[in-house]
Amino acid sequence: MTDWLPASARLRVVVEQVAIANCGIAVGDSFEIDGSTMTTTGAFCARALGAVFPVLGSAQGALAADDWLARKPYVCCPEIADGVVMRVERLG
Repeated sequence: MTDWLPASARLRVVVEQVAIANCGIAVGDSFEIDGSTMTTTGAFCARALGAVFPVLGSAQGALAADDWLARKPYVCCPEIADGVVMRVERLG
């Protein structure tokens, strides 16, 4: 890592809830982001990833106590019928 880049938190995104698994995603499926490396366990469709990716940059940085992502770290997939809810958590 170069000196001018700020340290970023390692993140895990975990599927908390699924109403209908049309895309194969299941409760407990997860992926981790560590720097520019992503590792995954389970299935993630493009829509679910597209919903959560925009908040990952903010979640890796310092969050104010009243930031919505610090208080309620949940992101929903845009496929409403699937009812997929993912939780973003900071690791270490």
